[in-house]
Amino acid sequence: MLRYFGDRRTASHNLRLAILLCLTAGFVNAAGFLGFSALTTNVTGHAALLAEHIALRDWRDAGVITILMLLFLAGAFCSSLIIGKMGNNQRFSYVIPILMEIIVLLVCSMKGFDGHFLYPDKVFAGSLLFAMGLQNALVSVISG
Repeated sequence: MLRYFGDRRTASHNLRLAILLCLTAGFVNAAGFLGFSALTTNVTGHAALLAEHIALRDWRDAGVITILMLLFLAGAFCSSLIIGKMGNNQRFSYVIPILMEIIVLLVCSMKGFDGHFLYPDKVFAGSLLFAMGLQNALVSVISG
């Protein structure tokens, strides 16, 4: 599914990939909202929250939101940098960003088993945003 490019990609490949990535994004967003009270799929909602906190002069929360947005962008940057360095025509060029996303999601899922984890919830929300940045850049590169 990920190794077909150009004319070799069929509508079936695209449909399977779209379903898989939409399900992943939905699970991550639900986990972030239910587990950490944060939306973690994209940064558009965070931009509105940032503007609101700046208008209210709530600089602490505005700083946290800025960091969360930067983590999403860092994930997108890392994913596109890795794919760009490996070359998007190699058979395993998408494996590293996908493995990175799997690792981040597994670590965040372990938080649900232990209520006394060492890090605050915002760290996990930022980690989920980083994973979604990885995935969004991956989708952008795959779709062209």
